[in-house]
Amino acid sequence: MTLEEQKSDNAVEIYYEAQRLRTEGDPNAALDRYHECLELLYRQKDVLGQIRVLMEMAELFEERGTHSKAMACLKACLDYANDIGQEYEKSVVLHRMGHLLFRMGENEKAVHRFEESSFISRSLGDQRGYALSRAMLGKILLSKGEVNEGLGLMVESLAVLHSINAQEWDTLREQIRSYGTKLPRSMYEFIVRTKTDRPGIISLLLS
Repeated sequence: MTLEEQKSDNAVEIYYEAQRLRTEGDPNAALDRYHECLELLYRQKDVLGQIRVLMEMAELFEERGTHSKAMACLKACLDYANDIGQEYEKSVVLHRMGHLLFRMGENEKAVHRFEESSFISRSLGDQRGYALSRAMLGKILLSKGEVNEGLGLMVESLAVLHSINAQEWDTLREQIRSYGTKLPRSMYEFIVRTKTDRPGIISLLLS
């Protein structure tokens, strides 16, 4: 085994150890290992690997409520994705930034990130990414009291996710149905039937 292959194996080994420590409930030790992994990946100029590790670090920081550190990780990911021209990774990072901003109460900034993500996803033909970002835009509109447009976006997104059998469609369906119980039945049914003409989706939401 060459020195470079050994370094690569070490990075992978450290990465999986970080994941194990995180799963076992030791976030501090996990972060230490993630940092070690990042250093190795930086030396190897493995930018995609660095994005992957930073995304997981952002999730860990967000779980701990350290939003500023989570955002710093995501911003670094966005810079890396821009540097190497990776549009798919950029769309994923923008989506995660939108989630974090929404959780922080920065709704307008979150809207911009989700719009950017959905635009890129659509241009790439990534139906899942597009639908997930549009669904989040719908949730933000709902939080602002814009029921027709917000719930409508979620219904449209559900139709897309269901058509490609994406794993998130069932969760989104339950979220829509849950919100629908807070509305007059006639209003909820009108929104559903206005936003999709697919009998299967209508049945899933109204039955």
